[in-house]
Amino acid sequence: VKDRKKMIKCLKGYARSSLLHRDAYLAVLRMVDVMDDTVLLNKTLLAELHRNPDAEKDDAGDEVGREDQDSPILDLVQSDTGHKLFLLLLVSKNAKSTDNKSKKSSPKWMKYLDPYEVAVLHRSPTVEENGEPVPTSKKEDETRRSELLVYVRDLLSEVCTKHAQTMMRNKYGSKVLLEVCENCPSEELFAAVVTACKQNDGNADDSLAMYEDPVGHLALKNLFLNECERDVDDDEPSIARLFFAEFKEDMQAIATTNRGAFVLSALAKTGVGADVKKALKAHKKSISELAKGKKGMKKLAGCAVLLDSI
Repeated sequence: VKDRKKMIKCLKGYARSSLLHRDAYLAVLRMVDVMDDTVLLNKTLLAELHRNPDAEKDDAGDEVGREDQDSPILDLVQSDTGHKLFLLLLVSKNAKSTDNKSKKSSPKWMKYLDPYEVAVLHRSPTVEENGEPVPTSKKEDETRRSELLVYVRDLLSEVCTKHAQTMMRNKYGSKVLLEVCENCPSEELFAAVVTACKQNDGNADDSLAMYEDPVGHLALKNLFLNECERDVDDDEPSIARLFFAEFKEDMQAIATTNRGAFVLSALAKTGVGADVKKALKAHKKSISELAKGKKGMKKLAGCAVLLDSI
């Protein structure tokens, strides 16, 4: 325990740079994974992430105009290494994920990490006492994760709400946004996501609607599929309801694009499925033609899947 505290104190002031380093990020992930003193972890590592390194400061050293600045963790959630800290805190080690093809179930957190990272984080450190292995960490994994998540929950909700457009189009940011929407759902967050679907962000792919974006359409589809897995009451936030209300008049346009059709096939499985089917009823013929590649058109796999859903 003393050695761990010494190591964690050595990382103070270097949390951000470590998370962006190709190797050092593993040290941060391991500390978060095994260290019981969550208060110390927050003071030495997580607290640093609340400060924007590019922010302007007043004479007292406090940030000014934060509401007009980027979130202090925007660079981290879009990083191939930094985003994994937040996934580790958001995803319970008890949660399971089922592969659509093999139908095999495995710990959900493992699907976000590569085999080497899993090997590093999967081992529970032990010491020998009277010839028996004794864990060096006394806290349950779920207890530790829940305590640490409290320190960054608002920060994660802020970055997803403030930068929904950017995150949905980013390979790594979209994974974080997906888990934040599942673990910290709110009307404000879902409204930001739906608004992002109506906007372009000035990037190279800004001519593509979100439902046609290579990364964005997957994020949107998975948001709907995640909602299918839990019962959402009428008084609870629902991204499916908000999306349908906003795009009700655009159902045909979305359905006649390959990626958009995949998105709608997922939306059709949610609580607004009946409304989606009703809105697309008059367009089944055109969807069918696209699915089969009639009249010289290219076959669209998404339309075939959508056709089966409606």
